[in-house]
Amino acid sequence: MLQFTTKIIIVLLLLFSISGCKKKQTPAQLAQEANSAFNAGNYGRAAWVFNKLKREFSDNANIHISLGYTYLKLGWPKYAGGEFSVALELTGQTNALAWIGLGSAYAAKGNSKSAILSYLHAAIYDPGNPLLYIKMGNVFYNSGAFNAAARNYLHAASLGKRGAKLYSTIGKCYEHSAQWAKAVNAYEQALSLDNNNSTIVHHLLVIYRDRFNNVAKTKAYYKLLQKLNPELADAESKLYRNKIDQSLITNPNLQVVANNSVAKKLSKKEIHQKQNRAEADRYENLARLSLTNELPKEALKYYKKALSTDETRTYLNKNIADLYETYLDELKLAIEYYSKYLNSCKKPGQEFDFTISKIKELQKKYNLIEAEERKQRRQAELEIENKSREKERLFIEQQKKELNDARKIPQSYDEVIIEGVKQMKGKKYDKARAYFQKAISINPSFPNAYHNLGLVYFSQTNYISAVKYFKTAIEKNPKYADSYFTLGLTYIKLKKNEDATESFTYYLDLAPNTSYANWVNEWLIKNAGAR
Repeated sequence: MLQFTTKIIIVLLLLFSISGCKKKQTPAQLAQEANSAFNAGNYGRAAWVFNKLKREFSDNANIHISLGYTYLKLGWPKYAGGEFSVALELTGQTNALAWIGLGSAYAAKGNSKSAILSYLHAAIYDPGNPLLYIKMGNVFYNSGAFNAAARNYLHAASLGKRGAKLYSTIGKCYEHSAQWAKAVNAYEQALSLDNNNSTIVHHLLVIYRDRFNNVAKTKAYYKLLQKLNPELADAESKLYRNKIDQSLITNPNLQVVANNSVAKKLSKKEIHQKQNRAEADRYENLARLSLTNELPKEALKYYKKALSTDETRTYLNKNIADLYETYLDELKLAIEYYSKYLNSCKKPGQEFDFTISKIKELQKKYNLIEAEERKQRRQAELEIENKSREKERLFIEQQKKELNDARKIPQSYDEVIIEGVKQMKGKKYDKARAYFQKAISINPSFPNAYHNLGLVYFSQTNYISAVKYFKTAIEKNPKYADSYFTLGLTYIKLKKNEDATESFTYYLDLAPNTSYANWVNEWLIKNAGAR
């Protein structure tokens, strides 16, 4: 028994000496180990190593951010949010990656409002990051705000994050909001990036068939679906056999008479002409089908293809001219194609006389419209010039008057401001401006006189001048919160929501607990889209 106990003690001592001799890892080695574990999907190990680093370097924001993203991978958004908040405190609330992580933590907890606000803060410091707008789009999508989601996805694409999956998601957004034309455009963009994706093809087939009743497009995408996913195509064929059969109808006026004709050997030229005639027949038939489905632009495209394939079909110039006149209201192009049709008429007769009469009628109508449009354009230009000159004259006179009035007010800065506010409340804006101009002449470094001048111009709907003075107030004092708020309101009036978003975000940073803060938060959630 004593020997056995002695052996155990010796083994333990050996183990202790071996472990004690193990070389301690450097911070760089620990960081490398944590990153390797994270990339390998071993998030538990990565979290343990990052925590070890955090104990030694608690003031390192990057370690907190890395640990936060590891917690997100582990499905612990509460702990992740804590790490991102610490990182933001360490970086003065300016780290875009930390804001994105905090937004992701809020999104994982289902708090879409706080997630969007976090992403908006991130956009201030990293406006060119497409992944940020994809994340914002995901939050909007999951909350049912499909239009806002689509705007953010499109902005991500404009920043270079183009991909079939992204455009396919944009198509789904537009499908949810019943914007079928936009959905088709998005899906076709996706298909151009991944032309072997049967799911995208199926979406396009269903929309063209059920929403636009476009037989030609339905046929094209059905054939492509047959190639990519025969089982799905067969299912569609069984469900909608009538429409697919209609799209496969050939020209009933063309019957094959080869069995009744004398067989003869054709030359290469004759074979080529025969192929062109068959192709032109197909285009003509597609044009007629398009007109049946009330798709004049599609019909126009196919008539032109038929004519370019078989140039002997000069009678199609009349069909094209009729489309331009009747459906597309393009009189100049209608005249051009009627003239081509006239040149193909063999001799004067009823058709010749009709075409001459039609060209004269359209030319007269076109000349009248063109003359009226020229007259209206000139009148509009003159009105703009006169208004611009009058506005400039009045502005110069008003500036002179304000400066003269300001020189006549011999009071202190505070008294002048108080009197100006009093005049503004009484809607005596000319006098109010004179007082505020006087205040600026007394002390040009204080922001409130510029701010009040901005309020005067805002009240008079002169939003451009209002923006100028609110910006000047902010230049005098970058922490003047009221000017950020009123500047945001002015940008809303000017329909510049992106600029309004930026101003309101700064306002919330400076004055998060004011009576206007809740309203600003609501506006940002409702209106702030892709920057």
